[in-house]
Amino acid sequence: FNVGCLYEKVLLTNDSKEREAWLVLMRDSNNNFRELALDYASAGFWDEALDIILSGIDRCASDCMDLYYAGWFSGKKGDERARFHYYEKARNGGEGEFFPNKPEEILLLSDALKHHAEDWRAAYLLGNIWYDKRQYKEAISCWEQSVKANPTFPRIHRNLALAFYNKLDEKEKALKALEQAYKLDPSDARIVMELDQLYKKLNKPYAFRLKFLQGNPDALNYRDDLYLEMVTLLNQLGEFEEARKLIQARKFHPWEGGEGKVPAQYQICRLGLARHALEAYDYQAVIRLMEETLEYPESLGEGKLYGAQENDFFYVMGLGYEGLGNHDMARQCFLKASKGLSVPSDAMFYNDQKPDKIFYQGLALKKLGYDAEAKRRFNKLIAFGEQHLFDEVKIDYFAVSLPDLLVWEENLVIRNKIHCNYLIGLGHLGNGNKDKAIFHLNSAFEMNVNHQGVQMHLAMAEKGETLIHKEDKFSSIV
Repeated sequence: FNVGCLYEKVLLTNDSKEREAWLVLMRDSNNNFRELALDYASAGFWDEALDIILSGIDRCASDCMDLYYAGWFSGKKGDERARFHYYEKARNGGEGEFFPNKPEEILLLSDALKHHAEDWRAAYLLGNIWYDKRQYKEAISCWEQSVKANPTFPRIHRNLALAFYNKLDEKEKALKALEQAYKLDPSDARIVMELDQLYKKLNKPYAFRLKFLQGNPDALNYRDDLYLEMVTLLNQLGEFEEARKLIQARKFHPWEGGEGKVPAQYQICRLGLARHALEAYDYQAVIRLMEETLEYPESLGEGKLYGAQENDFFYVMGLGYEGLGNHDMARQCFLKASKGLSVPSDAMFYNDQKPDKIFYQGLALKKLGYDAEAKRRFNKLIAFGEQHLFDEVKIDYFAVSLPDLLVWEENLVIRNKIHCNYLIGLGHLGNGNKDKAIFHLNSAFEMNVNHQGVQMHLAMAEKGETLIHKEDKFSSIV
């Protein structure tokens, strides 16, 4: 298992069979050759280091980093002609799939740039490792040097966009850089996804983003997260039937950061359709739609969490039964809607208690005639929001199942303000304080137009509705 000892045996015996046996055990892995070559280089054995790396070049997939290694080793040997040859070949050759990660690679890429300041490939790769080591100023400098030498490579523009947004808070420069990356390679599905997410962070209009996504059908077909963004935008635009059709037409697969997102859009489009059905007095449709929210089709790619809070679905279902005059079933639905966790939380993770669930508990209690208990629910939302509105929020290092992709870093203080204003707005909406509800919900909406809960309940507040549907209490079930 010690390939270094096997290589020593090759040197001692000068036997071609021993050399072939050693090469077989190196498994044609670029990294195996680099690791062993660096062992010899660290001891000053530059001839052996160069021999090992050249052996790898002969056998492994083409990768410019091996050529940079060969150039660096040649220079250490004093062979300037070979150093020039390998650095030039690396600069003009294929990039490969390698991401620099070794400290020595900082040295060899820096040496390549000393040889040729316009080596865009070395500058790009060196920028990558500086960024990985959190030396952001050096990373940006290298990437800008790379762009100057070769402005046609899209990934450098993409990397600069990340650095501008996440490390310098220069949002417009980030947008310009990423749009340039997309212009250079519109077929890169990851760039499409990241550009849409940047548009989302910058609160671009729903219709603008939807048009952008629909103009990239290959990326939509390739990435579940992008496809779901299109569905989400349709829900935000009130195109609930189209959203339902698109969800039904696709088999989703789980991805990290996507937990709960597909079921959420599956349910939101049905809630939207149910509201339209209530307005049309189509109570059978209301009940059917809400029953669908309680079951997750296999195509959604994930199952329902144990203890999932479904207060809003049972509440709206109760309205459907109430409209049909089926008071027994309505009572059962409102009772189910009134139960569950009633203590607000930060709602940082996808399985945290959502404030709108508490809001619908309160509406259900009002339907049942328990006004005092309902008011306690709404006041809890207001109190929590006011108490935590100015908190300094940090994510725990070991946090999992965050509700976003985390491509673009988020200001958690602003996120918290949005959440707290949402809670306060919901509380005032439940208590019938329309003006206060609109003020706080609108404050949250101005900070993030993509918060669907805020969008939905702000519309309710502005219309003066709380989905009570009938002015009179459901006194027959008290």
